[in-house]
Amino acid sequence: MRNKIKRRKEGKKKIFLLVITFFIFTFLFSNVNALGITPGRTSFEFEPDIEKIVEFRLVNTENKAMNISLKVGGEWSDFVILNQTSVKFNADEYMKTLSYKVRFPSSIDSGGIKAKIIASETASNNLAQGTTIGINIAVEHQLYVLSNITAPEKEEINVTKVFVKHYQKGEPAKVEVEIINPSAETMKNVYSTMLVYDRYGLLRSQFNSTHIDIEPNKTETIEAYWDTYGFEKGDYGANLIIYYNNKTEEQGLIISLGSDRIEIGFGKFEFEKHPTVPISITEIKKINPVIIALIVAIILFIIVDIIVFIYLKKKTKKIIN
Repeated sequence: MRNKIKRRKEGKKKIFLLVITFFIFTFLFSNVNALGITPGRTSFEFEPDIEKIVEFRLVNTENKAMNISLKVGGEWSDFVILNQTSVKFNADEYMKTLSYKVRFPSSIDSGGIKAKIIASETASNNLAQGTTIGINIAVEHQLYVLSNITAPEKEEINVTKVFVKHYQKGEPAKVEVEIINPSAETMKNVYSTMLVYDRYGLLRSQFNSTHIDIEPNKTETIEAYWDTYGFEKGDYGANLIIYYNNKTEEQGLIISLGSDRIEIGFGKFEFEKHPTVPISITEIKKINPVIIALIVAIILFIIVDIIVFIYLKKKTKKIIN
Protein backbone atom coordinates (compact mmCIF):
# COMPACT_ATOMS: atom_id res chain seq x y z
CA MET A 1 0.00 0.00 0.00
CA ARG A 2 2.87 2.36 0.85
CA ASN A 3 4.43 1.69 -2.55
CA LYS A 4 1.17 2.65 -4.23
CA ILE A 5 0.98 5.88 -2.25
CA LYS A 6 4.63 6.59 -3.10
CA ARG A 7 4.00 5.96 -6.81
CA ARG A 8 0.98 8.23 -6.66
CA LYS A 9 3.05 11.04 -5.12
CA GLU A 10 5.78 10.58 -7.75
CA GLY A 11 3.13 10.65 -10.48
CA LYS A 12 1.78 13.90 -9.07
CA LYS A 13 5.28 15.41 -9.06
CA LYS A 14 5.78 14.53 -12.74
CA ILE A 15 2.37 15.94 -13.61
CA PHE A 16 3.15 19.11 -11.68
CA LEU A 17 6.42 19.53 -13.63
CA LEU A 18 4.54 19.09 -16.91
CA VAL A 19 2.02 21.72 -15.87
CA ILE A 20 4.79 24.16 -14.92
CA THR A 21 6.47 23.56 -18.30
CA PHE A 22 3.18 24.22 -20.06
CA PHE A 23 2.77 27.41 -18.03
CA ILE A 24 6.20 28.66 -19.04
CA PHE A 25 5.60 28.06 -22.75
CA THR A 26 2.16 29.65 -22.59
CA PHE A 27 3.60 32.67 -20.82
CA LEU A 28 6.46 33.12 -23.27
CA PHE A 29 4.45 32.80 -26.45
CA SER A 30 1.31 34.72 -25.44
CA ASN A 31 2.52 38.18 -26.41
CA VAL A 32 1.78 41.19 -28.53
CA ASN A 33 4.68 42.94 -30.22
CA ALA A 34 4.79 46.71 -29.97
CA LEU A 35 8.20 47.56 -31.38
CA GLY A 36 9.25 49.25 -34.61
CA ILE A 37 12.54 50.62 -35.98
CA THR A 38 13.21 53.24 -38.63
CA PRO A 39 14.89 53.59 -41.05
CA GLY A 40 15.12 49.92 -41.91
CA ARG A 41 18.37 50.45 -43.80
CA THR A 42 21.11 53.09 -44.10
CA SER A 43 23.43 53.00 -47.12
CA PHE A 44 26.92 54.46 -47.61
CA GLU A 45 29.47 54.47 -50.38
CA PHE A 46 32.62 52.77 -49.10
CA GLU A 47 35.39 55.10 -47.94
CA PRO A 48 38.48 53.58 -46.31
CA ASP A 49 39.45 54.41 -42.71
CA ILE A 50 36.68 56.88 -41.88
CA GLU A 51 34.20 57.13 -39.02
CA LYS A 52 30.50 57.86 -39.31
CA ILE A 53 27.75 58.44 -36.76
CA VAL A 54 24.45 56.86 -37.79
CA GLU A 55 21.10 57.69 -36.19
CA PHE A 56 18.04 55.45 -36.03
CA ARG A 57 14.78 55.53 -34.12
CA LEU A 58 12.88 52.99 -32.02
CA VAL A 59 9.10 53.30 -32.16
CA ASN A 60 6.70 52.23 -29.41
CA THR A 61 3.79 51.48 -31.76
CA GLU A 62 1.29 50.44 -29.08
CA ASN A 63 2.27 52.91 -26.33
CA LYS A 64 3.17 50.38 -23.68
CA ALA A 65 5.86 50.23 -21.02
CA MET A 66 8.69 47.92 -22.06
CA ASN A 67 12.44 47.37 -21.95
CA ILE A 68 14.41 46.94 -25.18
CA SER A 69 17.78 45.26 -25.67
CA LEU A 70 20.06 46.17 -28.57
CA LYS A 71 22.85 44.15 -30.12
CA VAL A 72 25.05 44.27 -33.22
CA GLY A 73 25.29 41.46 -35.75
CA GLY A 74 26.73 40.94 -39.20
CA GLU A 75 30.11 41.02 -40.89
CA TRP A 76 31.04 44.43 -39.44
CA SER A 77 29.93 43.81 -35.86
CA ASP A 78 33.49 44.52 -34.63
CA PHE A 79 33.47 47.92 -36.38
CA VAL A 80 30.17 49.14 -34.91
CA ILE A 81 29.75 50.64 -31.43
CA LEU A 82 26.28 51.32 -30.02
CA ASN A 83 25.78 54.40 -27.87
CA GLN A 84 23.66 52.21 -25.56
CA THR A 85 22.63 48.56 -25.45
CA SER A 86 19.31 48.91 -23.65
CA VAL A 87 16.35 51.31 -23.75
CA LYS A 88 13.37 51.75 -21.44
CA PHE A 89 10.02 52.96 -22.80
CA ASN A 90 7.31 54.41 -20.60
CA ALA A 91 3.73 53.91 -21.75
CA ASP A 92 3.48 57.56 -22.84
CA GLU A 93 6.70 57.53 -24.89
CA TYR A 94 6.29 56.94 -28.62
CA MET A 95 9.81 57.28 -30.07
CA LYS A 96 13.47 57.37 -29.01
CA THR A 97 16.40 58.44 -31.20
CA LEU A 98 19.61 56.44 -30.83
CA SER A 99 22.91 56.29 -32.68
CA TYR A 100 25.95 54.14 -33.31
CA LYS A 101 29.47 54.78 -34.55
CA VAL A 102 30.91 52.79 -37.44
CA ARG A 103 34.61 52.72 -38.32
CA PHE A 104 35.21 51.76 -41.95
CA PRO A 105 38.15 49.37 -42.53
CA SER A 106 40.91 49.98 -45.06
CA SER A 107 39.32 47.81 -47.76
CA ILE A 108 36.39 45.52 -48.52
CA ASP A 109 35.85 42.71 -51.01
CA SER A 110 32.30 43.60 -52.01
CA GLY A 111 29.27 45.65 -51.11
CA GLY A 112 26.19 44.47 -49.28
CA ILE A 113 24.76 44.33 -45.77
CA LYS A 114 27.69 44.75 -43.41
CA ALA A 115 26.01 45.12 -40.01
CA LYS A 116 22.61 44.86 -38.31
CA ILE A 117 21.34 46.60 -35.20
CA ILE A 118 18.85 44.14 -33.71
CA ALA A 119 16.28 45.40 -31.22
CA SER A 120 14.05 43.07 -29.17
CA GLU A 121 11.81 43.34 -26.15
CA THR A 122 13.30 41.83 -23.00
CA ALA A 123 11.71 39.74 -20.27
CA SER A 124 12.11 42.34 -17.52
CA ASN A 125 8.79 44.09 -18.04
CA ASN A 126 6.33 45.02 -15.34
CA LEU A 127 3.99 42.03 -15.58
CA ALA A 128 1.74 43.38 -12.85
CA GLN A 129 0.60 46.10 -15.23
CA GLY A 130 -0.41 43.60 -17.89
CA THR A 131 2.57 44.03 -20.20
CA THR A 132 3.96 41.13 -22.20
CA ILE A 133 7.28 39.77 -23.40
CA GLY A 134 7.95 40.60 -27.05
CA ILE A 135 9.99 37.66 -28.28
CA ASN A 136 8.11 37.00 -31.53
CA ILE A 137 9.72 39.80 -33.44
CA ALA A 138 13.27 41.14 -33.43
CA VAL A 139 13.27 44.24 -35.62
CA GLU A 140 16.50 45.29 -37.28
CA HIS A 141 18.23 48.29 -38.81
CA GLN A 142 20.70 47.39 -41.57
CA LEU A 143 23.95 49.11 -42.53
CA TYR A 144 24.45 48.62 -46.26
CA VAL A 145 27.78 49.51 -47.88
CA LEU A 146 28.07 50.14 -51.61
CA SER A 147 31.33 49.21 -53.34
CA ASN A 148 32.10 50.82 -56.70
CA ILE A 149 34.60 48.00 -57.28
CA THR A 150 32.08 45.19 -57.46
CA ALA A 151 28.72 46.85 -58.06
CA PRO A 152 29.00 47.26 -61.88
CA GLU A 153 29.78 43.56 -62.27
CA LYS A 154 27.03 42.25 -59.99
CA GLU A 155 24.32 44.67 -61.17
CA GLU A 156 22.42 44.18 -57.92
CA ILE A 157 19.55 46.45 -57.05
CA ASN A 158 19.58 48.02 -53.59
CA VAL A 159 16.34 48.74 -51.71
CA THR A 160 17.30 51.39 -49.16
CA LYS A 161 13.97 52.41 -47.67
CA VAL A 162 10.27 51.53 -47.65
CA PHE A 163 8.04 54.18 -46.12
CA VAL A 164 4.64 55.85 -45.91
CA LYS A 165 4.71 59.64 -45.44
CA HIS A 166 1.09 60.54 -44.73
CA TYR A 167 -1.58 58.12 -43.64
CA GLN A 168 -5.10 58.17 -42.20
CA LYS A 169 -6.82 54.99 -41.03
CA GLY A 170 -9.25 53.57 -43.58
CA GLU A 171 -7.67 55.41 -46.51
CA PRO A 172 -5.32 53.87 -49.12
CA ALA A 173 -1.70 54.18 -47.98
CA LYS A 174 0.88 55.40 -50.47
CA VAL A 175 3.83 53.03 -50.01
CA GLU A 176 7.10 54.34 -51.46
CA VAL A 177 10.10 52.12 -52.15
CA GLU A 178 13.47 53.87 -52.54
CA ILE A 179 15.85 52.00 -54.85
CA ILE A 180 19.48 52.57 -55.86
CA ASN A 181 20.91 51.27 -59.12
CA PRO A 182 24.63 50.87 -58.31
CA SER A 183 25.47 49.26 -61.66
CA ALA A 184 26.83 50.73 -64.88
CA GLU A 185 23.70 49.80 -66.85
CA THR A 186 20.15 51.08 -66.88
CA MET A 187 17.74 48.82 -65.04
CA LYS A 188 14.65 48.37 -67.20
CA ASN A 189 11.03 48.05 -66.12
CA VAL A 190 11.63 48.11 -62.35
CA TYR A 191 8.54 47.52 -60.22
CA SER A 192 7.51 45.78 -57.03
CA THR A 193 4.88 43.47 -55.57
CA MET A 194 4.12 43.59 -51.86
CA LEU A 195 2.35 40.77 -50.01
CA VAL A 196 1.02 41.62 -46.55
CA TYR A 197 0.34 38.87 -43.99
CA ASP A 198 -1.37 38.99 -40.61
CA ARG A 199 0.29 37.76 -37.42
CA TYR A 200 -0.82 34.18 -38.18
CA GLY A 201 0.69 34.10 -41.69
CA LEU A 202 -2.56 34.55 -43.60
CA LEU A 203 -2.28 36.66 -46.77
CA ARG A 204 -4.36 39.80 -46.28
CA SER A 205 -3.34 41.99 -49.21
CA GLN A 206 -1.28 42.00 -52.41
CA PHE A 207 -0.55 45.03 -54.60
CA ASN A 208 1.87 46.20 -57.31
CA SER A 209 3.79 49.43 -57.80
CA THR A 210 4.40 51.72 -60.74
CA HIS A 211 6.97 50.71 -63.43
CA ILE A 212 10.09 52.81 -64.02
CA ASP A 213 13.60 52.64 -65.51
CA ILE A 214 16.55 53.52 -63.26
CA GLU A 215 19.66 55.04 -64.79
CA PRO A 216 23.17 53.94 -63.68
CA ASN A 217 24.18 55.13 -60.18
CA LYS A 218 20.80 56.79 -59.65
CA THR A 219 18.24 56.62 -56.85
CA GLU A 220 14.55 56.48 -57.73
CA THR A 221 11.30 55.83 -55.89
CA ILE A 222 8.49 53.56 -57.03
CA GLU A 223 4.99 54.01 -55.59
CA ALA A 224 2.19 51.62 -54.71
CA TYR A 225 -1.16 52.02 -52.99
CA TRP A 226 -2.19 49.70 -50.17
CA ASP A 227 -5.90 49.51 -49.40
CA THR A 228 -5.91 49.23 -45.59
CA TYR A 229 -9.69 48.96 -45.24
CA GLY A 230 -10.49 46.24 -42.71
CA PHE A 231 -6.97 46.18 -41.22
CA GLU A 232 -6.74 46.61 -37.45
CA LYS A 233 -3.93 48.46 -35.70
CA GLY A 234 -0.98 46.19 -35.00
CA ASP A 235 1.98 44.42 -36.57
CA TYR A 236 2.02 42.65 -39.93
CA GLY A 237 4.62 40.74 -41.90
CA ALA A 238 5.28 41.50 -45.56
CA ASN A 239 7.31 40.23 -48.45
CA LEU A 240 8.57 42.81 -50.94
CA ILE A 241 9.53 41.46 -54.39
CA ILE A 242 11.46 43.76 -56.74
CA TYR A 243 11.46 42.94 -60.46
CA TYR A 244 14.24 44.31 -62.71
CA ASN A 245 16.15 43.19 -65.85
CA ASN A 246 14.30 39.84 -65.79
CA LYS A 247 15.54 39.27 -62.23
CA THR A 248 13.93 39.43 -58.81
CA GLU A 249 15.05 40.35 -55.33
CA GLU A 250 13.02 39.70 -52.18
CA GLN A 251 13.08 41.56 -48.88
CA GLY A 252 11.24 40.72 -45.67
CA LEU A 253 9.41 43.60 -44.00
CA ILE A 254 7.79 44.29 -40.65
CA ILE A 255 4.87 46.72 -40.76
CA SER A 256 3.49 48.54 -37.71
CA LEU A 257 0.07 49.95 -38.54
CA GLY A 258 -1.25 52.77 -36.36
CA SER A 259 -4.28 55.05 -36.53
CA ASP A 260 -2.39 57.85 -38.27
CA ARG A 261 1.01 56.41 -39.20
CA ILE A 262 2.63 53.35 -40.77
CA GLU A 263 6.19 52.34 -39.85
CA ILE A 264 7.96 49.87 -42.16
CA GLY A 265 11.27 48.21 -41.34
CA PHE A 266 13.46 45.46 -42.75
CA GLY A 267 13.40 42.13 -40.94
CA LYS A 268 11.79 38.72 -40.62
CA PHE A 269 8.34 38.47 -39.05
CA GLU A 270 7.90 35.30 -36.97
CA PHE A 271 4.29 34.28 -37.35
CA GLU A 272 2.23 32.95 -34.45
CA LYS A 273 0.18 29.78 -34.30
CA HIS A 274 -3.47 30.54 -34.97
CA PRO A 275 -5.55 30.15 -31.79
CA THR A 276 -8.04 27.29 -31.75
CA VAL A 277 -10.25 28.92 -29.12
CA PRO A 278 -13.03 31.02 -30.77
CA ILE A 279 -11.99 34.34 -29.24
CA SER A 280 -11.25 37.58 -31.06
CA ILE A 281 -7.75 39.06 -31.32
CA THR A 282 -8.99 42.19 -29.53
CA GLU A 283 -10.15 40.10 -26.57
CA ILE A 284 -6.84 38.22 -26.45
CA LYS A 285 -4.93 41.49 -26.24
CA LYS A 286 -7.01 42.60 -23.24
CA ILE A 287 -6.30 39.46 -21.20
CA ASN A 288 -3.05 39.24 -19.26
CA PRO A 289 -1.22 36.12 -20.57
CA VAL A 290 -0.03 35.30 -17.04
CA ILE A 291 -3.65 34.99 -15.88
CA ILE A 292 -4.51 32.80 -18.91
CA ALA A 293 -1.55 30.52 -18.20
CA LEU A 294 -2.41 30.18 -14.50
CA ILE A 295 -6.05 29.34 -15.23
CA VAL A 296 -5.08 26.71 -17.81
CA ALA A 297 -2.44 25.24 -15.49
CA ILE A 298 -4.88 24.97 -12.58
CA ILE A 299 -7.57 23.34 -14.75
CA LEU A 300 -5.09 20.82 -16.16
CA PHE A 301 -3.73 20.01 -12.71
CA ILE A 302 -7.23 19.38 -11.31
CA ILE A 303 -8.25 17.18 -14.28
CA VAL A 304 -5.08 15.07 -14.11
CA ASP A 305 -5.34 14.76 -10.32
CA ILE A 306 -8.93 13.48 -10.60
CA ILE A 307 -7.95 10.94 -13.28
CA VAL A 308 -5.04 9.61 -11.19
CA PHE A 309 -7.24 9.41 -8.06
CA ILE A 310 -10.01 7.46 -9.85
CA TYR A 311 -7.48 5.11 -11.46
CA LEU A 312 -5.72 4.30 -8.16
CA LYS A 313 -9.03 3.89 -6.33
CA LYS A 314 -10.28 1.37 -8.89
CA LYS A 315 -6.99 -0.49 -8.85
CA THR A 316 -6.96 -0.66 -5.03
CA LYS A 317 -10.56 -1.90 -4.93
CA LYS A 318 -9.73 -4.58 -7.49
CA ILE A 319 -6.78 -5.82 -5.43
CA ILE A 320 -8.89 -5.94 -2.24
CA ASN A 321 -11.64 -7.93 -3.99
